[in-house]
Amino acid sequence: MFKHEDDRRSLIELTNGEYKACKVVVAKRDCVLGDHYHQGKDERFLLVMGHATEVVLGDDVLRGVDAPAEWWVPRGTYHRFSLTAGSVLVGVMSETYEEGDERQGQP
Repeated sequence: MFKHEDDRRSLIELTNGEYKACKVVVAKRDCVLGDHYHQGKDERFLLVMGHATEVVLGDDVLRGVDAPAEWWVPRGTYHRFSLTAGSVLVGVMSETYEEGDERQGQP
């Protein structure tokens, strides 16, 4: 992730690479997202606005993360994001959505 700011604007280059899907999540209230893992795709998440009270990636737990922040989530890695209201989380995926790929809980 690259960030640049001057008197005109703030610029955040989110990511580059070969991705097949992208999603933008805007938290309407404090919420928990994820709580699962994928068997067939890798993901990159970018907190572009707001605050994550907790981020769980496999065995790693991060607390009190402010935007901008970035996380790489390889296939098979459990992930969960606890976001505050108004936060914006962008996710890019190596593969498009496939029913049955998402598994609830930890592997």
